[in-house]
Amino acid sequence: FYIINDKVVMSGAAGNGEYKIIKKNIRGLLAINSSFIGKDFGLETILLDKKEKLFIYKMYINSKEKDNIVEVKGFCDFTN
Repeated sequence: FYIINDKVVMSGAAGNGEYKIIKKNIRGLLAINSSFIGKDFGLETILLDKKEKLFIYKMYINSKEKDNIVEVKGFCDFTN
């Protein structure tokens, strides 16, 4: 993850993209990204917790056939 101004940029084997920061404080931040892929809707959230040094990434895809939710948790470190 890279934090640039009001965005979080995710780049890695699991995926990549830009996420708009909607909440930022001393403890960490919450960022989102949403998009339509054809008739399907996708929503992704990233929570970076500076105190616990962890991240939570969630992806929700709504399609005609079914809804899918993916959650990835892990540890991260922060540098200035």
